[in-house]
This record gives sequence, structure tokens and C-alpha cells, in this order.
Amino acid sequence: MAASKPNKFLTPNVIAKRGLKLLHQQANFIGHITRGYDDRYAKRGAKIGNTLKIRLPNRFMPRDGATYAAQAIDERSVSLSITKQAGVDIDITSADLTTSLDDFSGRILKPAVTQVVAQMERDCLSMVSEVYSHVVASEDKFLRHMLACGERLDCHLAPRDDRRLGLLVPVDATRAVEGARGLYNPASGLSKQFKAGSLGKTAGLKFFVNTHIPQPSGTSDGDTQHAKSVRFIGRFVEVKAGGDADTSTVTLANAADFTVGDLFTFPALPLVHPETKKRLYYPYQGRVTAVNGNVVTFTPKVVGASTGSRDANVADDQLPTKSGSAKHEVKLFRVKADHAPTQSVIFHPEAFCLATADLVKPEGVHAAAVERLDGISMRVLRLYDIQEDVFRCRLDVLYGYTVLRPELAVRLLGAEPMG
Repeated sequence: MAASKPNKFLTPNVIAKRGLKLLHQQANFIGHITRGYDDRYAKRGAKIGNTLKIRLPNRFMPRDGATYAAQAIDERSVSLSITKQAGVDIDITSADLTTSLDDFSGRILKPAVTQVVAQMERDCLSMVSEVYSHVVASEDKFLRHMLACGERLDCHLAPRDDRRLGLLVPVDATRAVEGARGLYNPASGLSKQFKAGSLGKTAGLKFFVNTHIPQPSGTSDGDTQHAKSVRFIGRFVEVKAGGDADTSTVTLANAADFTVGDLFTFPALPLVHPETKKRLYYPYQGRVTAVNGNVVTFTPKVVGASTGSRDANVADDQLPTKSGSAKHEVKLFRVKADHAPTQSVIFHPEAFCLATADLVKPEGVHAAAVERLDGISMRVLRLYDIQEDVFRCRLDVLYGYTVLRPELAVRLLGAEPMG
């Protein structure tokens, strides 16, 4: 009978490779957004504060006719700073390092990586707060409103490339499964919706449940006369177009009604198609980015189609003239003080970006390794403590994140939490 082979000593390279696989399996947000690895730091290592430049797609206006009309190439980019470092530190015995990889992974590595994933997911999901498109879902029409998010993505030309995703908080996942119940026939073989309470892929969207999505922020409403935690308030504000028929500010009689992070809709300002600039049937939506006195700054800019700008986003017939102003009703999304609404997000991977870079492998440690998988870099360091007879092991990921194209994501704002 052949002698059994002894277990191989688990090196930092082996641990890092398995750790990356576990991270990729567990991260359903950062695992499905645009990911980039910067190889400039492969030799010397990166540090917190390094900045990357990410190019955005060029936009051009079509020519109508045979006359040549040159357009300058206006390349835009987004800066992404590597500002986050997530990791976990473990004391490992010699016996731990001589067990099988599967045993070590199940007992030690998987619980450790789970904490790193949770930290990275929480950080990266903060990007949802920068998304301005939103749909408020009612309890009885939740599925319909969820599908309306897909309509919003179509409106902003999000690619229909089988990569659209829906990241739902648990209560919204329950609502969605309940709403989809009538679409399937369990008599001919129960679908996943009935077997596991899972949506899987529905209406061109692949769904995941995530518990790290932050609750929406907004203006606190202390009015206890309304039972609903989400409601629309109609207001009239003055939109001043300035000299070039675009604006990113509104002037209010009382700007105290708004706070940074508020979402709102201009029902009288219809969007235009991003390419043809023809009127669409969706109203402009925005997010408050600053409040200074009676001036509220918001994003994205309101740009009239008649300007000829490639950034035009609304029909001009409702915009004021260069010297005038117009009043428009604003529907403001409000959060009641004692009832926080749910928030999920429907998006295309190109809306958000995560970038990682190699950390330096310092001298003087027992062993060090940096491994990469699917755009994510992980470092594992190991140092032997002769007094305690343990290996000090640390696992680190250096990363940064940014919103690339906020128009390719939509917030799904639920009603009151289910009781």
C-alpha cells in the first residue's frame, strides 16, 4: 500500500489565490461592476492616495446631409483615488498551515474573507447615493415599478447585453417574488420562485439579494399626519437658465426645504433621447448636491436640446429664455423621520467602477505574496512569532471606487418596511 503524501505547507500564494476565489464568490455587487487592476504598481506597490484616470465614452452629434461638419474629440475622464484598505489579521499555528487547503479554507480563510467582502461591499455601495434616477414603488405594484427601472435604463441607453442586474434588499426581494408569483405555473413544475423564493433572472435582469445597501437619505419629515414613509410634495421653484440655456441650480424662497442628497423630479421637463435629442415621455430627475443660502445645486445639469450640445437632456419648449425664468413644479422625495424606506438598485456594470492595485511586499517578513483575479489584487503577509509560536498573517486589499456613469443606474425606493 502506497504511503499517503503529506499535506503541503500552505504558502501565502496559495492562501491569496483561494482568498480571491472566495471573495469573488461572495461579493455580488463588486463582483458585478466594472473592475480595473492598475499594473503600474506591480513592481513597487501602491499606497493610499494614488489616483487613476478612467476614460468615459466619447459623445458625438450626427450630421444631417453631405456637408462636412467637424467635431472636436472631447475626451472625458473620471478620477479614481485609491483611498481604502480592507483586511483581516489572524494568528495561525503551524498545525493550521499543514492542514488541507479545503479544511483551512472552510475553518479560517472563508470567515476572514467574508469580513473583507462585507467591508468592501459597504464602502462601494455608498456609490448608490450618487444615483439620481429613481422609481418609488408601491406595495401593490412593486413588480411593475421594478420593471420601470429597466425602462429608465433603456431611456439612458444602457446596453442590453445580458449584464443588467438588480440588487435587492431582502424585503424588496420578498415583494418581487410575491409580485412575480402569478407569472409562473407551479402545476407544470415549480420554478425557482416557488422552490427557493428566488427571482433568478426575470425581465432581462439578473437579481441578487444584498444586505449592505444603505437606506436613502433625504429631508426629514416630522409630519405625523401621514402614515406613509415616502411621499411626494409638490413645490414651485424658479429655474434660471443663464446665458447658455443650461443650469444646475434653482433659486428658492426657502432653500431650507432641501438638504444634500434629496431626490426630486421636474414633471414639466421631459427628457430627450441621448442620441437623437427627440422628446421622451420620462421627466427629468435630479439629486441635490449642495445648498447655499437660497440656491440649491443639483446634478445632472439641465441642458436644452436646441443648444446643439451633445449633453442636451431635456426638451427646450419648457425651458426659460436666456434673459427670463420659468416656474416648474418639483416633486421632492422625502423621508419621514420615524420610517426609513427601503432602497434597492437596478444597474448596468458600467455605472460603477472598482479599482485595485498591488500593495508593496515588504522585506523582513517570513513570506509575502500578491495575487490577482478578475481585476482584484490581494496581498498576504506572514511573519513568525518565535515567542508565541504562531504565524502572524494579514490579508489586505487596496482599492478605490467611483461612479462612472450614474445614468446607468436607477434607485428603487420602496414603501414602508414590511411588518
